[in-house]
Amino acid sequence: MLRRDHNLDALRGAAAISVCLYHICFADHFMPQNSLLEKLAQFGDKGVQVFFILSGLVIPWSISFRKYDLKLIKEFLIRRFIRIQIPYMMALIVTIFCYTLYIDPSLRISTKSIIYNFTYWVPYSSESWILNVAWTLGVEVQFYIILAFCFPFFSSNIFSIRILSLISLTSMSLIPVPEKIEAWYFFPTWSPFFAVGILIFLFKSEKISQREFYTLFSIIFCFLVIKYTKVLSLVCLSTTLFLLYFKSRKLSWLPIFLGRISYSLYLVHLPLILGVGLLLHRYNFSTEFPDISVLILLFCAISGSTIFYYLFESPVLKWVKKLKKI
Repeated sequence: MLRRDHNLDALRGAAAISVCLYHICFADHFMPQNSLLEKLAQFGDKGVQVFFILSGLVIPWSISFRKYDLKLIKEFLIRRFIRIQIPYMMALIVTIFCYTLYIDPSLRISTKSIIYNFTYWVPYSSESWILNVAWTLGVEVQFYIILAFCFPFFSSNIFSIRILSLISLTSMSLIPVPEKIEAWYFFPTWSPFFAVGILIFLFKSEKISQREFYTLFSIIFCFLVIKYTKVLSLVCLSTTLFLLYFKSRKLSWLPIFLGRISYSLYLVHLPLILGVGLLLHRYNFSTEFPDISVLILLFCAISGSTIFYYLFESPVLKWVKKLKKI
């Protein structure tokens, strides 16, 4: 049985910080320019793909503690809905508040737009994302639905079923993107990353042998090399190696804490840094002191996310734990 891994928490926190730094440097024209961290931050958006791999690992991990079958689909999806959607709903409110009161008072957000954003229906409409990072949650939700029905096949004790299901998941990346839909919002675009996460779960839980793991990983990695950029392939490879082989008996409280608040940080960092970034820009502080501005924005993002975590996400987590465990 798998146990909680603080290295995984640290990686989740690092992925959230990398996305945050990317937006601090590139989210808008008034954000700090030419800081020392800018060259490093340009790769920060790849933290999204790290999250996809972690979801492929962690979600099967969470349902492996109990014998799962198709009768539990409803329960699983309800728990994931509560866990993801309530904090997201509060983050939407925070974002709308920040934009309409300060960042862009001229912005008009309709009830229809809010509904489409909350249900991730934006890619199939003429509406725009209110909270830009929400497109990744839409991809995650698509993964939850697929996993709810297919987890018994991914974790099957029958070799042929297990192999076929994982290869099928990976091969979804070959499905043509429907016309007028942004490829990034379409789950099959990222299916190999989720497949890698599931594969790591199967290996770490000793459901597959080392030989089977390396064989399947080689096949999936070929998809990545052929279909994606070298950077994304490297991100997948390095994340896999870290999850498999990095051993740290003791981590400081900071990376573990960042991992704990990573979802809150991911949700609310953008409106926070845009609001503070606009203020720094108006007083020319970010122009004169870009490096200090980056640190100020990062501090504000972490501080605001910590408050958000304890006010909204932590109570939701406690509520979910009281539900029938799956």
